[in-house]
Amino acid sequence: ATLALPELPVASRRARLSCDLWWDIEPSDAMRLEASTDSGATWQPVPFTTRPAHGRPTDHPDAVATGYNGRVWQRVDADLSAWRGGRAVRLRWRYTTDARYVGRGVYVGGLRVTDGADTSFDERRPRDAARVEAKGWTRSPD
Repeated sequence: ATLALPELPVASRRARLSCDLWWDIEPSDAMRLEASTDSGATWQPVPFTTRPAHGRPTDHPDAVATGYNGRVWQRVDADLSAWRGGRAVRLRWRYTTDARYVGRGVYVGGLRVTDGADTSFDERRPRDAARVEAKGWTRSPD
């Protein structure tokens, strides 16, 4: 399953993706954050950090969240500066699972991309939310 944002320019060293993430999946399953600069022909990992409301941050240098996270929402922060000045970047969350069990699943909300003082994408804006491409995901009403 993939949850993809539209192509967005990245101009500054302060470009960031932020969102909320909740997961409870098997250790053999994975939730990955990926980027593409060639309209989705190839994807590369985007390292990120998760931070629960009360607790220490966890770095995900391999761009993967897996297993049990304590069933708490965590704030995601990803540095996008590696893609600055080049072609527009497309970001996606990709969830892979085996055929056996899937746990309780994965939830993503509040997707936002900032580039310095500018907000290039904010899921709370209806126009931006309509541009999210969800394959294998179901939009929650809340």
